[in-house]
Amino acid sequence: MRRWAGQTKALQLCVVIGILSNFQPVASESESVVRKLLSSIVGSQTAERQLSTGPNAISCSADYKWASYLDRSYYFYEAQRSGALPADNRVKWRGNSCLNDTGPLGQDLAGGHYDAGDHLKMLFPYGTTTAILAWGVLEFNDGYTNSGNLATAMETLKWAAEYLMKAHLFKAQAAAKHNGFEQYVAAVGMARFDHAVWTRPEDLTTKRPAYLVDATKPSSDLLGGAAAGLAATSMVFKKSNSTFATKCLLQAQALYVFASNYEGKYSAYGIEQTYPSTTYLDDLAFAAAWMYKATGSYEYLEDAREYWDRSHKEDTDNPFVVWYWDNMIWAVDALLLSLPDPLPKYKYEMGFFFESWMQGWYGVSYTPSGLAWTSDWGPLRNAANAGLLANIYANKLMKTDPTEAAKLRCWAQKQLRYIVGDAGRSFVVGMGNNPPSHSHHRGASCPKRSDTCDWTTGYNPTTSNPHTLYGALIGGPHVDDSFKDTRDNFEQNEPALDFNAGYTGAFPL
Repeated sequence: MRRWAGQTKALQLCVVIGILSNFQPVASESESVVRKLLSSIVGSQTAERQLSTGPNAISCSADYKWASYLDRSYYFYEAQRSGALPADNRVKWRGNSCLNDTGPLGQDLAGGHYDAGDHLKMLFPYGTTTAILAWGVLEFNDGYTNSGNLATAMETLKWAAEYLMKAHLFKAQAAAKHNGFEQYVAAVGMARFDHAVWTRPEDLTTKRPAYLVDATKPSSDLLGGAAAGLAATSMVFKKSNSTFATKCLLQAQALYVFASNYEGKYSAYGIEQTYPSTTYLDDLAFAAAWMYKATGSYEYLEDAREYWDRSHKEDTDNPFVVWYWDNMIWAVDALLLSLPDPLPKYKYEMGFFFESWMQGWYGVSYTPSGLAWTSDWGPLRNAANAGLLANIYANKLMKTDPTEAAKLRCWAQKQLRYIVGDAGRSFVVGMGNNPPSHSHHRGASCPKRSDTCDWTTGYNPTTSNPHTLYGALIGGPHVDDSFKDTRDNFEQNEPALDFNAGYTGAFPL
């Protein structure tokens, strides 16, 4: 995966935030100081953008039938299911698959979701993806309920949470003992083998390798993400299914202990992966914040604040204004601002995040048609994730600053409307104006089940995919809005679980 590094400016911003951590003037003075300091970092980019095209060219009026987009996004998650499928699975061209996925001692590892257009199961982004989906349900529960999508969303969360728990190869009650036998699955499948084959998942019948971590291979990023996903999911199910909610929370607590007692990142151990991690402190902060929200135990809030502080002192190489699987700190800001006694530094940093996205600062630029663009890899995911945070923060501001809340909501909707086609084409499969029809996705590209699927019959044809992967958000365009809808264009035209997560939660229902 490529990254927008910006290491020098990221370090400068860390210094600013560090100064502000010990600086407590009155609110108006704080805002003035932080703007001057940030202006000195981003330089000429801080000029107010008066855009006659770009983001202002797309309306933010709420006249879309967003409920159908939300429903189709969950259809995509159903299409990504692995294992034995339920009878009510809506994706009729999918069937049972990879039932022989097992651990080294024969542990059952069937189930979960395929990560992207391949058949790998990657647990590092899976946990945070689950947390983001749950966050959307919790924050906008009325919209999910009124649009008729709550039950579908909860079923997707249950499917994901069950696998996050299955991947913990030790019972929750015994996990806290840390006797050396507790393990967690980092991945199932090997990228170099999986990517060498083009076939449907139903035809994969051999046993696939599973990569495990334990106390000798500390993996706080992986485990923290899983703990966050389970804690958030437990909150979704607390009223409707208390038994399942309690099960999720017990596992989340055990995984949090595992993650915090043995600090480290899973990328350090030679695990073959497509999601190399650069830090784990942001993931621990994210997990601690969700543990507090799920339990109300103050020790978790103290942990979240401590990990936030450590992250700003020790982490200097993350793409600092992009919220995605390798940089959760912006989500931590939003969470901490929703918890008791939020510190001013969280508000400063959150404000810088939104100013950067809305004005085109600090690694964010605007395409001619209005997408807030950050990188060739996953630009639509990045914009949608920022849109979700904007809607979440707008909820918080509704009573105290309705004008700013409306501004954030409008910006988020403009990004969503770009994604679904207002700027000329949709980037959501099967939805909107001129959507992608050749997405880099093995299952969708394969012919009917009775026919062979391989590079010749599935990958090479120039015709549209035989199956429509409704609701899948693909990577997205280059900075000039250019996009090539071909199956070999995996950089721009491949869907992924984490691509859809923020997009799913950002709908203005």
